[in-house]
Amino acid sequence: MGSTEVDILNQVKSNLQGITGGSYNFDFSASDRVVIGQDQEPVRVPSLYVHPISVATSQPSGKVNLRSYLREFRLQIDAFVPSTSSAPGTGLYAALNAGSDVMKALELDRSLSSVGVRDVQIDMSAWDGHELDRPGIGVCSMQVKIIYSEVAGT
Repeated sequence: MGSTEVDILNQVKSNLQGITGGSYNFDFSASDRVVIGQDQEPVRVPSLYVHPISVATSQPSGKVNLRSYLREFRLQIDAFVPSTSSAPGTGLYAALNAGSDVMKALELDRSLSSVGVRDVQIDMSAWDGHELDRPGIGVCSMQVKIIYSEVAGT
């Protein structure tokens, strides 16, 4: 039996692969566009790289049942997307649009399809690729905090 963290990670990947253009800005649906736990060089554009950062557990009094624990699973999602032109700032706009796509996809399924998730919180930073010696692209980095409950001993 796999861990809840693996189930969450698999559902996050599925949700990100659901970013298919249309109502989104970008299309990350191809099989090689959402990468879990590894870096690719050169970076594929557009692409999303998902890295687990940490899992923390707590048992705050009065907030959970006696045998339950709250857990926080932190992920980092890095987006690399093409800039629409060589004009300064267009990479930044593209990065912000990609971040918006990721937020919409994860916030649309806040429970992450019933794997016990209570909340998803996202912090985002974006850059024009020129700032990172990657001209012609936008780069967005998101810290995702996924809060869920786990029953002791299961």
